[in-house]
Parts: sequence; structure tokens; C-alpha cells
Amino acid sequence: CRFYVSLGVAALAMLGYVLRLLERPTIFELFVLLYLLSISAWPFDGEMRFLVPVLPLYIAYAYSGVSRLTHLRQHRSGAIDRALVGGLTIVIFASYLGDYSRVEWGPIREGIDKAETRELFEYIKASTERSSILVFRKPRALSLYTDRSASVYHSVDPDADLWKYIKSIGATYIIVREFDEEEADLGLRRLVRYYATELEATYVNADFSVYRLKQPRNQALR
Repeated sequence: CRFYVSLGVAALAMLGYVLRLLERPTIFELFVLLYLLSISAWPFDGEMRFLVPVLPLYIAYAYSGVSRLTHLRQHRSGAIDRALVGGLTIVIFASYLGDYSRVEWGPIREGIDKAETRELFEYIKASTERSSILVFRKPRALSLYTDRSASVYHSVDPDADLWKYIKSIGATYIIVREFDEEEADLGLRRLVRYYATELEATYVNADFSVYRLKQPRNQALR
């Protein structure tokens, strides 16, 4: 239900934004465009805090969109318009209240400058072969700093599909983030527990655990 509410609000916001661009563009429309383009190049993994600077404008554009829709009615009523705007206010507030209650407002724990991340990269460079294929949440950063091939993982149900994908790409290591509560990370930790007999833990620090996929016996003897 919240998905459809968010989709509806997003459609209204997009309508309001396009109308502002067509009718009376301001510096705010340019800011929204440039800001979203800049964070789209950053792997922020859905961190809500990155969207906070544009949320007030997002809501304003949604109001603008619903206002335009009510003015399209030939026999509009002021009371009806006020009811629609009031209903939109309640919907937006209820939609985002749950998300904001779960947002972590402390220091951002991600980043290549964090000690645990640097330690992980150093371990990979020192202890894995150049031909290794690693499954990691930030494959581009991992490849850049370790010169290893990497693939991102995804949230799927059942987990067997994710395991099948990992095997199909010939992955040799799985790197698990131990602190994140994203669905994909929870799924990967669940998968590692389920397939524990086919994995070997090779490294762990406060943030990450590294597991090597065991080779089949006939392949290991080659």
C-alpha cells in the first residue's frame, strides 16, 4: 500500500516539477536537477538522508501537481480543493513518517576511508588471487582499490536463486556486511548461514566477513 502511495505522490511531484519548468522555472528547479544528478553517481544505497535537501521541494511540487489537477475540473469547489489538499498532506505525512522513524541520523558509517574498509581491501589484495571474483555490495569501489573482479548481490526470494547466481558467475569469495539492515544484506547473511557447509570463513573485522566458496573435490584436485 505504501508503495502505491509513494508512487502516486511521486507522479504528482513530477507533474508539478514539469509544470514549473514549462511555466516559470526558478533556481529551485535547477538545484533539484543538479543535485539528483550528482547523487545518482554516488552509490548511496537508498540512504534517506541524502534526499533530505530536496524533500521540501518534492512535497511542494506534489502540492503544485494536485493543485493543477483540481483546477482542471470544470465545476470545481473550494471545499473540495481544500479537502484534496488536506488529504494529500495526511497521505504524505503518513507515508514518510514510518521511513523517517527508521532513518539512522548518526555518523555515516560507510566509506573507503573507514578503517575497517581499508583493512578489508588490504586483506583482499594480499590474500586473494588476481583472478578471484568477489561478491560485494560496492563492486566498483572494490575493483578500483583491489584490482579484482566483483559483482553486486541482490535481494531475491527464495535465496536459492541468489546462490544459483553466485555459482553461475564463478564467484570465489562472498563479502558480507555485518551491520547493515538493508534487505539485500539480510538476505546475503541468511544465505551464508544456509550454505555454511559450502563456505569457509577466511577473514572478519568489525564490519565485514569474507567467505571463500569451497571448490568441488574433483575440481580441487586438478
